[in-house]
Amino acid sequence: MLKNTILAIGLFCGFVSNAQFGINSITVKAVTSTATACFENKLKPDDYKKLKKMTTYFVCAKGVSQDMAALQQLFDDAWDYNDIVVIAQEDIQEHIREKNAAFFTPSIATLDGNIREIYYELWSIKDQTKSIDSYNMIQYCRFNIYYLCEYSIKKIELPTTNDLFDYLYNEAEMRNFKPGIVANYLKFLETYLKEEKYLYCHSRIADLGKLKDLKQDTLYITGNIKNKYSIKTLKMSCELDEEQEVEKLMEKYPYPYEFISYEDLNDKIINGDNFNYALCLKSNLTTKHISIFNSRSGECIYNKTDNGSISFKSGDLKYIAEAINKEEK
Repeated sequence: MLKNTILAIGLFCGFVSNAQFGINSITVKAVTSTATACFENKLKPDDYKKLKKMTTYFVCAKGVSQDMAALQQLFDDAWDYNDIVVIAQEDIQEHIREKNAAFFTPSIATLDGNIREIYYELWSIKDQTKSIDSYNMIQYCRFNIYYLCEYSIKKIELPTTNDLFDYLYNEAEMRNFKPGIVANYLKFLETYLKEEKYLYCHSRIADLGKLKDLKQDTLYITGNIKNKYSIKTLKMSCELDEEQEVEKLMEKYPYPYEFISYEDLNDKIINGDNFNYALCLKSNLTTKHISIFNSRSGECIYNKTDNGSISFKSGDLKYIAEAINKEEK
């Protein structure tokens, strides 16, 4: 069953990376004794060849699957590593034992019984004749879904893990899971797969040559960066209605910027506008990420992860400004 498949790869793997994305490869060292690894095992050279011959089934959450044909066209344009087919949650049953099939599905990482990450991962089954669990899977790449504290609260309220997955698929608000944004994640991930390059989940990225354009060009920043979060135990890191003072938040970023909602950002990407945007994402209570992408290429020109702070701070923007000002060597 799909739910058991996701449960095995996510909840029972026990690996927590706290990152916005990650790409496996043949060069990564297998890590089994720490919760900071992106993937349990490294890829083999043949894994790339096999994946290219597979069909990738992208299992859609209800919130983005209303127009499957339009979504299919968008993903076809974004992903050409292999054939990609958009399917609904219930359709995976038809393909789960199919030879040469790979799947993009949600997964959950837990620590001490608490949800630490929710992410979409591309994986395939090693041996179709054996049970589907984390030992019989190959993991290729992943991107995180915007974490909201309500998921942890919902986990307490719901009687089973399967109910939680149904909630994630059909009811939960996944902020960065918009068609255009996801299409750009796909562009970004497949670039690394094509080059057989590894990207550690905590890797810092700073393309100084392209970042310097932000001295003049407007950086579109997802508006959730302004949010304040609760510090109460049961509501830790839940968004509050009030926002931070914008002038104080942005005082260390002297370049043009504009706040944008995830909905409007998605529309601009789909419209084909050429701009750079910063996705401000929290993967758990005290871990936050800012990643800057180009709207057309999907290229990530900046990425930084910070731990130990509930809210985004002016210092997060200071790091970006310093990278913009830094000279290439």
